[in-house]
Amino acid sequence: MTEIESIKASIKVGLKVFEDNTAEYRKINENFDVLDFRRPNSALYSFRMVFDREHGNAAYISGDLGEAVIYPTCECTLEGFAKCFTKRREDGTLDINEQYFKERIRACNPNYGIYTYEVDDVKADLRDQFDKYGAAPLWNEFEEEYFDALYADVKVFPTFGVVFSDRAKEFLRYRVGMETEDFRDLGKRTNQYVVLWLVAIRLAYEQLEAKKC
Repeated sequence: MTEIESIKASIKVGLKVFEDNTAEYRKINENFDVLDFRRPNSALYSFRMVFDREHGNAAYISGDLGEAVIYPTCECTLEGFAKCFTKRREDGTLDINEQYFKERIRACNPNYGIYTYEVDDVKADLRDQFDKYGAAPLWNEFEEEYFDALYADVKVFPTFGVVFSDRAKEFLRYRVGMETEDFRDLGKRTNQYVVLWLVAIRLAYEQLEAKKC
């Protein structure tokens, strides 16, 4: 699954899992607001966001979907986040600006990370490189000898990335023709949690706006 396909799939997941969530927005004082977006009597898929305009214009995410600290360039309110990082198309499709949002994340739970790496995604990206250099016939040999062997020469760490042994790199460089830049971001996908945060922000904002009517 490509990065774009992964993002679209995660948006669909978010729209589904948040169907029963209810938004509550409380203004603590002129500098602090709190959003709670959760299912009644359940912590499942609960999402809390604290908007802090007193200490550096920061927002703090917590709940069942992980934790993060975000420093936005937009107004540090629910409306500011919703309009800055998400939008609805005329046909009702939800769009998110996850790339810009990730740039504003200053800290998150290390057990999750902003990005994830899965073996299948690494293989898919590598196969694209083999196709790019006209080396598709070599894929089965590489997969069997370097990926699927007992002591794999390609190790994939879920929140860290991909590590190649020296001999795997030699194969990819000299037999496939891959350049140094081709090794960057192999298998790298935006963590679904990041997308779910943005979907939660948009749905909570729309729900609260609808209540004003």
